[in-house]
Amino acid sequence: MISPLQNKVYYTVKEVSTMTGVPPSTLRFWEGQFELLNPARTKKKQRKYTAKDIEIVQLIRHFLVDKKMKIEGAKPFITEQTLHAVKRRVDLVNKLKSIRDSLSEISNQF
Repeated sequence: MISPLQNKVYYTVKEVSTMTGVPPSTLRFWEGQFELLNPARTKKKQRKYTAKDIEIVQLIRHFLVDKKMKIEGAKPFITEQTLHAVKRRVDLVNKLKSIRDSLSEISNQF
């Protein structure tokens, strides 16, 4: 779900925008619309996004952009439970891809 992340604890709004394809102004707007999206701030009030915040952005983007839902219609779906379910699904898909790749390697050896 997440674009390749560096091993960083925090990401800037520009980095998150680049990773998710969501403009910084939209990210700031979404913070006011979705309680779950609440990045930490520095003393200078700059946003510090975590990997979890990026997953939330991608979840919001999925409902608003991919599924073309309106904000009010998407709000009930943007919850911790949905985020956990999506993470489990992504983990499962990644495991299945890994198994498929392993089986393909074994098949090629014969």
